[in-house]
Amino acid sequence: MQSKGLFGKKHVDLITKEFNFDNPGFNDVIVEVKACGLCGTDLNFISQWTDEYMPLGHEISGEIIKVGKGVSYLQPGDKVIVEDCAMCGVCYNCKGGRPDLCRNMSDLNGQPGMSKYLLVKHNNCVKYEGLDFLEACLTEPLAVSVNSVINANIPLNGSVIVIGGGPIGLMAAGVAKLYGAGFVGLTQTGTNKAKGSARAGLAKSLGVDLVVDPAIENIEQKVKKYFPKGVDRVIVTAPPGAISDAIRIISYGGIITFLGLHFGGKNIIPIDINYLIFNKIT
Repeated sequence: MQSKGLFGKKHVDLITKEFNFDNPGFNDVIVEVKACGLCGTDLNFISQWTDEYMPLGHEISGEIIKVGKGVSYLQPGDKVIVEDCAMCGVCYNCKGGRPDLCRNMSDLNGQPGMSKYLLVKHNNCVKYEGLDFLEACLTEPLAVSVNSVINANIPLNGSVIVIGGGPIGLMAAGVAKLYGAGFVGLTQTGTNKAKGSARAGLAKSLGVDLVVDPAIENIEQKVKKYFPKGVDRVIVTAPPGAISDAIRIISYGGIITFLGLHFGGKNIIPIDINYLIFNKIT
């Protein structure tokens, strides 16, 4: 069986590579990719990454077409979400209740999610029902958003600002509301343009109480108009430079959760550690 996948690097330099599959191994499956999301990480790769071509796509849904002899709970025809990293389940951390710290994960073995077919371990696949393939491929970014909210440990009826109105930020804002936040704000640039306006509108439909456009408004002044002492939690889904805004609007004893990346040299930022310590910010 032959598959073809998409790779890329800076300047939107895209290539395809071919893969040849034999029958799946004992614990392997072959998945026909039906949908794959375009993550901000992929956009970073094709705009900033200067090293070797990177496999593109890791938000994947598809259909099982072949299974190895040792795979019993998956069958051809099953709809699955394909995890790009799956915990082993047997190491010290997995058995100790911290599978998120597993260092023996099975991955996509260099295959891009933007492929025709994928050969992966059975435990990389999660069977599902009730969603179409486009909806299902959003499971991975939704999981990232849920994890950011869990890490933020939002107090009941607490105040939260999400910095960055992309898909992860929008979902984090919606999840924060579901987790009991009393006030959720979101930053989104370019609200006077089509994309920014659409994201701001979607934020409102998800229950967001305040949308701030940092291109035309001062984030600190806007937030402190509502919360003079700062907000309880800040979730940063924008690139690392936005952490400085988070520090300016977080309250004494507040928590900042950050997960925004940058591959073009802006991943290192100055931080006043003394300020964080004296203000009990974590």
